[in-house]
Amino acid sequence: MTNVIYNEKTGRARLIDFEIRHEKSLPATARHADDLLVFLLDLVGRVSSRQWIKFAICFLRAYGDVAVMRELKNVSSFQPAWP
Repeated sequence: MTNVIYNEKTGRARLIDFEIRHEKSLPATARHADDLLVFLLDLVGRVSSRQWIKFAICFLRAYGDVAVMRELKNVSSFQPAWP
């Protein structure tokens, strides 16, 4: 949760400094989707059950990388709350 940088001027959020090991053959978009999934799972564990969806949607809108979010939607165990 502390590995986020938010740029007020652009309205974008970035995830940084992950210690997750990825399969070397995965493309960057898949690795970023893995990182994003870890962030969202961490959010669920830290934010109240009444607010985590609102926070997750807000973060995903600010994150802004459509290709990564599309890849995240392709992860069979993840069912996003956005269209």
